[in-house]
Amino acid sequence: MMNEGIRNLLIDLRLAARSLSQSPGLLIITVISLGVGIGAMTSVFGVANSFLFRGPAGISDPETIVAIYTSEDDGEAFGSSSYPDYQDLLTEIDAIEDAAGMNMRTLSAGEGAGVKPLLAEEVTGNFFTVTGIQPVIGRGFLPEESQLGSIDRVALISHDLWQADFGGRTDALGTMLRLNGHEHTIIGVMPDGVLSRRAPLEPDLWVPLATVGDEAFTTLNARQNRGRRSLMILARLSVGSSQDALGSQLGVLSTRLGSEFPEAWRNGLDNPRAFSVLSEKDSRLRPRARVLFGSVAVFFLGVTGLILLIACANVTTLFLARAANRKQEMAVRVALGASRRRLVAMFLTEGLIPGLGAGVVGLVVAAWINQAMNVAVASIPFGIPINVSFGLDGRVVAVAVVLSLAASLVFGIIPALEGSRPNLVPALKGDSDGATRPSRLKLRTLLVMAQSAAAVVLLVGATLFVRSLSNAANFDYGLDADRIAVATKQLDADGLSQEEGLQYIRNIQAKLNARPDVEAAHVARVMELTFMVANPTMEVEVEAVGYAPVEAESERFWRNSVTPGYLDMLGITILRGRALEATDVDGAPLVAVVNETFAARLWPGESALGRTFQAVAQAPAGSEQAFTDK
Repeated sequence: MMNEGIRNLLIDLRLAARSLSQSPGLLIITVISLGVGIGAMTSVFGVANSFLFRGPAGISDPETIVAIYTSEDDGEAFGSSSYPDYQDLLTEIDAIEDAAGMNMRTLSAGEGAGVKPLLAEEVTGNFFTVTGIQPVIGRGFLPEESQLGSIDRVALISHDLWQADFGGRTDALGTMLRLNGHEHTIIGVMPDGVLSRRAPLEPDLWVPLATVGDEAFTTLNARQNRGRRSLMILARLSVGSSQDALGSQLGVLSTRLGSEFPEAWRNGLDNPRAFSVLSEKDSRLRPRARVLFGSVAVFFLGVTGLILLIACANVTTLFLARAANRKQEMAVRVALGASRRRLVAMFLTEGLIPGLGAGVVGLVVAAWINQAMNVAVASIPFGIPINVSFGLDGRVVAVAVVLSLAASLVFGIIPALEGSRPNLVPALKGDSDGATRPSRLKLRTLLVMAQSAAAVVLLVGATLFVRSLSNAANFDYGLDADRIAVATKQLDADGLSQEEGLQYIRNIQAKLNARPDVEAAHVARVMELTFMVANPTMEVEVEAVGYAPVEAESERFWRNSVTPGYLDMLGITILRGRALEATDVDGAPLVAVVNETFAARLWPGESALGRTFQAVAQAPAGSEQAFTDK
């Protein structure tokens, strides 16, 4: 026989459906109100899930995988490692079976007008054996293909790129793909959802390290430079080893390196560098980024939680009013022998139906929001390929279901408790005064107060947020951005040499300046007021007479290389001295324009004009000339 509890539930569901069908307006309001709140909260969790909780795709035995870091200049423990660091790990650490190095960069695919940027992960040849990731079709890298500087140019493509550009066809293998002006043979397709360890992004390509012209690894001097730190290292523990044993061995190695290479193995705080280890799970997002993303996620979950709370309070008020109108029905049920527990179950079941309906609506809303965010991310300007998928996986769907059940309980329990204890005699007589108790009025008052308080918090927060945006939009950044249009170009996209690239830039600049609708056209290596300015290739170390460096965190200097007239075009005023001129070419004395903060730091209270300083760039050799008119 059917279990009595299940039988009662089916009866309650049938009665609830019949009862709610008589109040279609209430049902629609409930589903839409809660659906929007659930959808907003589910969408935020979906984004957080993509960055914080997404599991490894394709990695075998992730519990034996660890990430190894070298401390940063500012002392932060989880930084990149140099190629010599990586080689020392392979030869001196017994606690690891093998280790793979990886770096991320943007490559240009195609040629001419069809060029598009793709996000590539450059990896050492043993990447697939270390991680256990197996291509969906095809193969990994052969030893001869993964030698540094190899001319055997091959690539694996992502599952998304395979579907988008090749329709998922197996004949994609063997196809030639032009990357940065060089033909590469596609030899495999990666599993769906594989993420980079440098950032929680989905690469489009995987290529052998240093086969696409990366200056940081193709020249012998660059590879031997222990100060060039750009590699992320994943290692697999040896059989019987542990993370603690690995940490001990790394401590011995870091002590040796600090003794043998005191300059390269001291950070900007003049402290010894050190290795750090994280498990595979903890390394999916660097700790500093995890704290940032976690804080942002908590903030937006709080905001959307308030929206859902307001919706629940509003629906609770409606269901309280509905329960009050059913006092006579409940009194009859009690008189016929229904227990209070049975009535509570009936009311909660009535709330379950619109709650689950709201969950379905919430998933639709979340999917629409996340799809809009995917489109927005994909359309980010300046040729930056950011591949993040804010999809709805099983974890996100489970959260939506939990929110639906929780919302059903929140807006259903109070009407259930109130409606299940009618004043029997007045209710049977149809006496409305007997059913409207002070407790019910007090509950409605509390619900209204809760709605008002949550609304005030949201209103104040929104006001402050809008004011902050307005202040940021109206902030004086020291330049005139009106009538300025921006376009980007990678000089190595067509395999151009430095001189060919410079001539290409000169030609573009000349053509633009000849247009009647262009007042002036200039070239810069990076764009002001973008995060691309603050990247390692633009950072410089500065030495000057009388200058005493302070902590690395506050002592980071950034440079830009521009054509003469660039500052005038942006409306930047030269306070003292002159701007760059056409005579500042190769062979002429080196010159630079500095800002007030830089001048005050190096020569406080004195003029910076005529001063000399030595800037040691962290960019590849010669790249500081790539966007200058010399």
